[in-house]
Amino acid sequence: SNTIADTLNSQFGIPGWVTWIGLIISIFAVVIGGVKRIAAVCIAVVPFMVLVYMGASFVVLIEFADRIPDAIALMV
Repeated sequence: SNTIADTLNSQFGIPGWVTWIGLIISIFAVVIGGVKRIAAVCIAVVPFMVLVYMGASFVVLIEFADRIPDAIALMV
């Protein structure tokens, strides 16, 4: 939560206390709903996380495409 607050503050200027309040409300809403609510949130969030992760990975690979052979040589 501290890393989230620091990142949002440095990138978007959102104060840390606003991030903390948002996280507390979100976590409270999920936890108060029990296991079914936690499962529902995970079902909704995980596919989005996968898409963002894969998209970011492709952007990095495209941006540094010239360094891929050197990275493979380093691994071998």
